[in-house]
Formats: sequence, C-alpha cells, structure tokens
Amino acid sequence: MKTIAFLLHNHFEQAEYEDVNNQLKDKGYKTLLITTNDKKEVQAMQGDVDKSDTFTADVLVEDANVSDYDALILPGGTVNADTIRGNGKAHQIINAIYEAGKPLAVICHAPWVLINTGIAKGKTLTAY
Repeated sequence: MKTIAFLLHNHFEQAEYEDVNNQLKDKGYKTLLITTNDKKEVQAMQGDVDKSDTFTADVLVEDANVSDYDALILPGGTVNADTIRGNGKAHQIINAIYEAGKPLAVICHAPWVLINTGIAKGKTLTAY
C-alpha cells in the first residue's frame, strides 16, 4: 500500500487537506499528516479568516522520514504556505521528495514553497 503524506503548519485550507485526504483513502492509499507546528494539533481554516476544525498530525517535521512516503501533498492557505516557505526542515523534506522523483502535489498558495526551495527555478508553472 502506498503512503501519501501531507505537510502543513496551521491555518491551512481545510478542504485542500480533508477532501483530498478522504479521496485518497477511498482509493486505498494510506495517508498521514506531517506538521511543522511545534505540537501535533493543527488548525484548519475556511478561507483566510474563519477558523474551522482542528486535526491531529501523525508526525512532527523533525521526525519525518522521506523514505516512508511515496508522495507528498502541500495544501494551501495563505498563512500555512507562507509559514512553510520559511521553514528549513520543511524545505529538506520537499527537496528530498523531489530529488527522489516522487510525486509532489501543491495546491492553491502552496506553489510559493517551490520558489523558496529552488524547485521552481527554470520551470514553467501554472497556479491559481
């Protein structure tokens, strides 16, 4: 069974995590949640200002092992994506996934991270 990891902080767009997570599970994938937060409880948002549900991460970013994941998804949310852009440990995981040739999916505001990690350099991207 393939394992798909989500990487996020706080104030991520709930639908971009929860809906995608549910669809992957329905298709038989194992999913897990990695956070750059300092605790495992993470806050979802509906839009940029309305707090929504909280979720419990499976792994803190410093304990994540890229070899355990077959793909990585970065949900959006302005604050979430902006926070991950400045997190060196998140960059290490993202770059390791990319360098291993594993799928890397970025949603909404998350492509910002590809600029900060250097992955976007020399590439043409289409994003919302």
